Amino acid sequence: MTKLRSAEQRRRELLDAAEELIADQGIHQVKLRDIAGKAGMTPNAALYYFETLEAIFEDVLARSLTRYCDDRQLIADGAEPPAVKLRKLISAGLPGGPEDRLGRLIYEMGSFARTDAASAARYITLFERQVAIYMGVLEAGAARGDFRLGGPAREIARSLVVMEDGLGLALTNKVQTLRKEEAVALLETYAGTMTGLSLREENENDA
Repeated sequence: MTKLRSAEQRRRELLDAAEELIADQGIHQVKLRDIAGKAGMTPNAALYYFETLEAIFEDVLARSLTRYCDDRQLIADGAEPPAVKLRKLISAGLPGGPEDRLGRLIYEMGSFARTDAASAARYITLFERQVAIYMGVLEAGAARGDFRLGGPAREIARSLVVMEDGLGLALTNKVQTLRKEEAVALLETYAGTMTGLSLREENENDA
C-alpha cells in the first residue's frame, strides 16, 4: 500500500507539473524533460509512471475537463431558481482572462486533441456534457414558467456552448480582444432572447 500511494503521488506530481507548464508556455513548448524536472525527477523516472509524453497529456486533459464540468454541475444541481443558475453557468463557463490557468489549459489542450483521436473524443464528451447541463436548467425554467423558450432547449444549449468556446478563446489569447464582462454580456443577451427573460436586468437588480 505504501508503494501504491507513493506511485499515485508521483503521478499527481507529474500531472501538476505538466498542467502548470502547458498553461504557462503552451503545449507545443513542453517536453518530457521539462515536466520531469519540474516534478523533481529524471525523464527516465517519469517514464516509469507514464509510458509516453502523450500519456501525460491525455491524463492532464481528462483531469482538467473533469474539473471544469464538475464545477458547473454543482451550479446546475443547486437549489437556486433556473434564472440564477443560468447566469452563474454563463459566468463560470468563461475563463477570467489570460491568467486563468484552467481556461488556458483547456484551450491549449485543444491543439493536442486535433491530432489525437482519444483526446478528440474527450472534447466531444465535454461538449455534450455542457449541453446537457444547460438543457437541464433551460427545461427546468420552462417547466416552472420562468422561461419562454425561443426554440428547442437542446438547440439553445448547443448555441450557448459554441458561443462560449469562441468567446473563451478570445479571452485567453495573450492579447485579449474583449473583457470577460463583455463576453458575459453577449452570452446573457442571447440567453435572455431565447428564454424571454432579461438576464442583464436581473443582474443589475442583484447588484
